[in-house]
Amino acid sequence: MSIAVIVQKMVKAQKSGIMFTIDPSTGDNIILIESTWGLGESIVGGEVTPDSYKVSRANVGKGAGQEAIMEVKMSQKTKMRFYDYTLGTNVEVNVPANKVHAQVLTKDEILKLAEYGIRIEKYYGGQPQDIEFAIDETGKITFVQTRAITTKTKEIVEKIDTSYNGNKKILQGTAASPGIVSGKVKLILRKDDITKIENGDIIVTTMTSPDLVPGMSKSAAIITDLGGRTCHAAIVSREMGIPAIVGTLKATIILRDHQEVTVDAYNGIVYEGKLKLIRKQEQIEEQVNAKIPFIPITNTKVKVNIAFGKGAKQIASKADGVGLLRIEHLITLCGIHPAKLVKQGKQEQYIKILMDGIRPIAEAFNPKPVWVRTLDARTDEFRNLEGGEDEPEEANPMLGWHGIRRSLDEQELLKSEFQAIKRLHEEGSTNLQVMLPFVISVEEVRKAK
Repeated sequence: MSIAVIVQKMVKAQKSGIMFTIDPSTGDNIILIESTWGLGESIVGGEVTPDSYKVSRANVGKGAGQEAIMEVKMSQKTKMRFYDYTLGTNVEVNVPANKVHAQVLTKDEILKLAEYGIRIEKYYGGQPQDIEFAIDETGKITFVQTRAITTKTKEIVEKIDTSYNGNKKILQGTAASPGIVSGKVKLILRKDDITKIENGDIIVTTMTSPDLVPGMSKSAAIITDLGGRTCHAAIVSREMGIPAIVGTLKATIILRDHQEVTVDAYNGIVYEGKLKLIRKQEQIEEQVNAKIPFIPITNTKVKVNIAFGKGAKQIASKADGVGLLRIEHLITLCGIHPAKLVKQGKQEQYIKILMDGIRPIAEAFNPKPVWVRTLDARTDEFRNLEGGEDEPEEANPMLGWHGIRRSLDEQELLKSEFQAIKRLHEEGSTNLQVMLPFVISVEEVRKAK
């Protein structure tokens, strides 16, 4: 068997960011670019609120120059990451004072990125793209990743825009996960506050983290001070189908506990009180979905990545199966470290958590294949769970103790995961298949078997 090994060169990024070739929340025909100083890890991790730029697609590449740039929003960028060659790892430092409020991308860089974005989109058959880039000290642009994005159609947003009745706008940020909902604010400023979250609360926090996921699953919406469209809060909210607004800068200062607000996560606006909405979002989306053209049949099997059961039935009809079902989120929802359950002799509880989380996805897709990945939790992701205080500190958890290596060291966990899948097979979910993460040798597979 021949194996291809891809080696990606590390870019010594002075600037980095993400570009969307269409507005991912509204479907507007504009290019959105987010950028910050240093490595892009700061944006994805929600450590900074990046600069944001809007570019008119219609004017890109037609000599329009500055006229193509519709909007520039500069943020306060206090932290940045770069690769320290002496330490051999990425480090976080303070942004120099003269760059904290400075614009990251020049006009020429914005326009050049927009042109490349349209070319990349055309290369992928006109499918809107989510593109990550880095710019080195010479000004060379390197694209490190591109992937297709899905969007809400503009028809939904236009109908929502006409439904307000003069309620006061009290806060604005970046629309990260679409939707609109009213509810009461729950400020989450400390780890202990997570236990106070109740069903239907609107979580307001500086930035979300994996240990907040159980609370997020109960919430009606998320509002954060920091972050852009690809931070933790944005990604998890979209996976859960929860409206989210990020990068408000001052939500935790302006909003108060138990204050009633309406979150318009199509437009990134928070309103005072409860809006009287003249439409039902579900009905509008059904009308729009009915107009979506027939999805072409392809020889390549197109599978989805999934983490939660919500919405699985709707997705199942449009995909050829699940290429990756991540169980880490199922575990964080319970709030307890699985190793603690095993130490206390509660393997059956762990098995039940897994079965209850996997079952609705397996049933929704049956008989299409669902690949379940065994536990692939990094040490920094589970440290804040109940019982996670023994997680080791690692310089680079991404390359550390996780995946199959951790599973072989904690075999009772792996056996429980296999047992959960076996029992689901016996129930009739024979479409479940097993994926082992982070494998680097045949011997690891043999030991797992």
